[in-house]
Amino acid sequence: MNANAVSDAAPAVKKMRLNWKSLVWVIGMHLGVLLAPFTFTWSGLVVFGILYILTGLGITLCYHRLLTHRSFTTPKSVEYILTLFGVLANEGGPLKWVATHRKHHRYADQEGDPHSPTKGFWWAQIGWWLHMDPVLDDPVLGVQNVKDLARDPVHRFYKSGRFFPRSFWPPHCLDWANGGAALACHGLSGACSCGPSSCSMRVGW
Repeated sequence: MNANAVSDAAPAVKKMRLNWKSLVWVIGMHLGVLLAPFTFTWSGLVVFGILYILTGLGITLCYHRLLTHRSFTTPKSVEYILTLFGVLANEGGPLKWVATHRKHHRYADQEGDPHSPTKGFWWAQIGWWLHMDPVLDDPVLGVQNVKDLARDPVHRFYKSGRFFPRSFWPPHCLDWANGGAALACHGLSGACSCGPSSCSMRVGW
């Protein structure tokens, strides 16, 4: 793990509040996915497949191996493109994702692990991202173990919330323009399908 990953703010003792923004966004996104079977087109299926592959690479290859662990290096232009694929997976921006995962490795299955399975299956899979973390969601404390990324203006731009809505920028806008609801719903399906698989892997990695 990169040296930048070892520093971390001391866990704050605060009651965790429900993250309504994430909750509403994820519910709305999955409601859109439910429309996909009723608007099926072959072009929509192609969009689903492409976004499933790209967002999967964005999370597993980029967010996890490249940005979190710095297991390999790429030209910055390639890193930024791969990061965009990760953003489109609807798992948040790179700064918080990487900060969360580095903290997970530092406190694995101990107090301070953001999604420890010792707190229960549902907390590890769903509960942790439905709540505001007093450290990771703090604008100052949350970047203490991702200073390497926080110095990069592109990664700061990609930070969750800087452009909205995340999953519609830019391919889903093109979906609506070129094929209407069918392509958009299938595109959402492709992006959403990445989440459950990467979530199950994230708990153990």
